[in-house]
Amino acid sequence: MSRRLLPLLCCLCLAVPARAETLNVGGTDIAYTVPEGYVIGDGPRYAELIEFASRAQPPDIRILSIYATEKDNAAFLAGTGALDNFLIISVNRQLEKQNLRPADFAQLRDAVATVQNQKKSEVQSEAERLIDSASNGNLGLGGLEFLGCSDDGPARFSCLTVLTQIDRSEGKEYSSRQAALSTWLLTQGKLLQINQYENLDQEMDLFEQAAAFQTQARHVVDELNIPPDTAGSGLFQDFPGRLVLVAVLGGLIGGLAAVIRKKKTPAV
Repeated sequence: MSRRLLPLLCCLCLAVPARAETLNVGGTDIAYTVPEGYVIGDGPRYAELIEFASRAQPPDIRILSIYATEKDNAAFLAGTGALDNFLIISVNRQLEKQNLRPADFAQLRDAVATVQNQKKSEVQSEAERLIDSASNGNLGLGGLEFLGCSDDGPARFSCLTVLTQIDRSEGKEYSSRQAALSTWLLTQGKLLQINQYENLDQEMDLFEQAAAFQTQARHVVDELNIPPDTAGSGLFQDFPGRLVLVAVLGGLIGGLAAVIRKKKTPAV
């Protein structure tokens, strides 16, 4: 073998390939790539987190997987830190067996925007009820700000929200802020919801942090390499309103599952 080829072959052997994974939604296998710098959430601590998130969300939501940054994962498993940046991939149980089309997706996009613009108080009230019930009153939602939605193509859109979380688990009431980006993606007729969360520094500009997080989070969705659908007629004449509310709520509540803080701020 040529001495010139040997170093090249060694480099190829040492190269780390993109990690491919598969989700099964309603009998359909959906391939995706694990984003760079993220690891799958596995083990008892994550099982506990997912169990709480499932109880705190509408029952129609089924969590498929959770990913955390490598740094957060190490601290979280060691019990020394929070999940400051993580994502949850989920589906709606009522839609798993359906084969939706971009026309349906367009209805969902418009309906989500309407809910955020016109039914904020209803969303917050229902979210508070779910969180209070799941946490036995230890956690709460102090407020939320919908910061708008953006189209990323005919079968993908995302919405950004900043939430105020309340933690009463230590006998006092503490508040924290979190940015949440919910992305809806239609692929192979299946609707995925990708919810990403990042804890915000309350001593810095919250909305600047949220905007930076949004840019980074959209890049992470790109790295999943899930191709969106591009054509087809619609299934629903009007997208069911309850499913829309569930979609919005599912994107807000999941982040409360990781309320473990190194530094807390007393609620005012």
